[in-house]
Amino acid sequence: MSFLTLRIRWLAFPLMAVLLAAVAACASGEGGDGQSDTLTVTERQATQEAAAQRLRLFTETAPQRQATLEALLEEADAQRQSAIQRRAWTSTATPPPTPELSFSEVPIVSAGAGHTCGVQTDGKVSCWGSNISPITDNYAGQATPPAVSFVAVSAGVGHTCGVQTNGSVDCWGDHSQGQSTPPAASFVSVSAGAVHTCGIRTDGVVTCWGNNVYGKTDASFGSFASISAGGNHTCGVRTDGTVACWGLSEHGETVPPAGYFTSVDAGVDYTCGIQTDSAAVCWGLNNRGQAAPPAGSFVSLSAGARHACGVKTDSTVACWGSNLYGEAIPPAGSFVSVSTGNFYTCGIRADGAVVCWGLNRLGQATPPPGW
Repeated sequence: MSFLTLRIRWLAFPLMAVLLAAVAACASGEGGDGQSDTLTVTERQATQEAAAQRLRLFTETAPQRQATLEALLEEADAQRQSAIQRRAWTSTATPPPTPELSFSEVPIVSAGAGHTCGVQTDGKVSCWGSNISPITDNYAGQATPPAVSFVAVSAGVGHTCGVQTNGSVDCWGDHSQGQSTPPAASFVSVSAGAVHTCGIRTDGVVTCWGNNVYGKTDASFGSFASISAGGNHTCGVRTDGTVACWGLSEHGETVPPAGYFTSVDAGVDYTCGIQTDSAAVCWGLNNRGQAAPPAGSFVSLSAGARHACGVKTDSTVACWGSNLYGEAIPPAGSFVSVSTGNFYTCGIRADGAVVCWGLNRLGQATPPPGW
């Protein structure tokens, strides 16, 4: 609120008193317009009493209005000081430092097409499975991570990306479509899709890179809390809880239902999310039942190629969709997270151990020792 608005409101208080006094005068027959002569004595007295009451109310609430005005002045002064500070930051050569991101308290696992990667609680990344990109059928090295520390990792089809402690994104593997060439910026999260990648910067803005056929890297405007890059589309949850999707919508995968969400995950040509009431909902292609989640309350979920899995509020895992290789039959026990890939699934147990099930032709479902 501007100082000009506040000054106008300050001047409006005595002006309102004058106007109310004029109303009282008119009601007593002093207005001279002839209309008061038509009022009976009783009506004239009632009008005068109402006008007098409004004047008394104005006088009685004046201290409250004064207190409100002082609070608004303090708020405006705080906003002015904040604006001055922001201008100072933008005018200096060195912006305020970006705080370092913290390691996760539990391990993280991400299942891709034929390889899997995980981050230990000390930031060390390990990957297992194929190093051959399904995109080019050539060696790409998506399962050979760099020897640096990460706070998050995401396995795509032929490439992998991770967020380092300083907020920078590092990608490795197939870069034939530019999917492994992140921009120089600070990020809080990243998601590797088939041939494109998206991340959320520290200011909440989504940035995508890589193949842009169907517009899957043309990120929507607004501030986002989470992002997921799928096959040829991308979806994210805005900070207001709404879901925005862009890219190919051949099966309606970019048309989310109304409502508010806590998370969303883009599969190949369908999408699943968890609404604020903890219910799982999916939209898009459903030829294998991948977009038909079971009833119940969920805390997280993951959409793979033709199947999806989620962790329920009782810590058990439920899966639905294709089950050609047993990818939709989770083991018993308690889990803290789950990640679905191409016909296989991996999850983190409550004790931090990683277990995978489903297709294992390339070793993608065989975690290394120590996991």
